Amino acid sequence: MRLLASNPLFASSLSDFLPEFSLPYSTPLTDTSTGHSRLETPVPVMREDRPALLVSSTSWTPDEDFGMLLKALEGYERKARERESSRKKKSLPKVFVIVTGKGPLRDKYMHEVERLQKDGVDGVGWRNVRCVSMWLEAEDYPLLLGLSNCDYRSMRARY
Repeated sequence: MRLLASNPLFASSLSDFLPEFSLPYSTPLTDTSTGHSRLETPVPVMREDRPALLVSSTSWTPDEDFGMLLKALEGYERKARERESSRKKKSLPKVFVIVTGKGPLRDKYMHEVERLQKDGVDGVGWRNVRCVSMWLEAEDYPLLLGLSNCDYRSMRARY
């Protein structure tokens, strides 16, 4: 994925989380396969080992409760760890969250994300969840949504 592979900050901070890839033949989310084409031309396919991709757009303002998403991600991390420790249950996929947008509360929430990824809730950093924030150009946004498993929109307070 050009958006991730070309950004050295993401490449270094996500290297232990995302599957290995080799541009232009694979990305952290896709691989190429010749099995789906009569012309034997490689076509992109979703990777078996890809993390679930959740995309969220926000304006990072007080009327959007981004804390709600963080609580859900904390709960997912706990559940994924429970599954890891129970060999009888199938493990949950990793979750990669990309948050887009600009606004006044971005730094506050992304510092909280950094803390959770490093220290977690129980003093152990997140192993199953990663969250990054990035600004996307208009032409990149539909491409990212096309790769995503889920699109989350912050709940706005109702008065």
